[in-house]
Amino acid sequence: MKEKVFIVPEGTKVITRGIVPRDVTECIIPSTVSEIRDYAFYGCKKLTTVVIPSTVYEIGESAFYECEKLTDVVIPEGVTAINDYAFANCTSLKSVEIPEGVTAIDDYAFANCTSLKSVEIPTSVKYIGMCSFLNCVNLGSIIIPNGVEEIDDHAFDGCSSINGVITIPDSVKYAGIYAFYRCKNLEGIIIPSHLSKYVFIAFPKSITKIK
Repeated sequence: MKEKVFIVPEGTKVITRGIVPRDVTECIIPSTVSEIRDYAFYGCKKLTTVVIPSTVYEIGESAFYECEKLTDVVIPEGVTAINDYAFANCTSLKSVEIPEGVTAIDDYAFANCTSLKSVEIPTSVKYIGMCSFLNCVNLGSIIIPNGVEEIDDHAFDGCSSINGVITIPDSVKYAGIYAFYRCKNLEGIIIPSHLSKYVFIAFPKSITKIK
């Protein structure tokens, strides 16, 4: 594949849809950029490499949607939310670094990232959105940190490689419908007593250990 490098002009503060060519393989973003707006890299299906500078504090909805060749991403420390569909359908994405300070992984943020093998959710996260990791079939393990308050509907639905026992911390106030549905290799869960009413709608029937 012939490489096509796009350099965002120095002095640019905001990357919006239409600035970056759809056929780009690499994008160089200057430190003057503070926002990557909605759909900025939408459908850049050949994009393999992008370095997001530490000056960026906003990654918009569907910002990297369907960047099918993107393999890894480091989210800057100033970002506080990973917005809806931000990295959805990035089917080659293997790793992502989410910094402390992010409080929300919003709806469908990493949905259908079928190559994603691991992700560390920082303790600052309060909300794990609806279908946020839907069908991440190679995600092998997940730790829900103390501090998370809501795991929304279908959050980890279809994460069929998650194994072992998951501990749901006391901080979680709500576990949504089918939050861990189709996690067929999940062996058990440890949940706080106030979540017992959600067990049969949030977790798969294959679970053999519930405490």
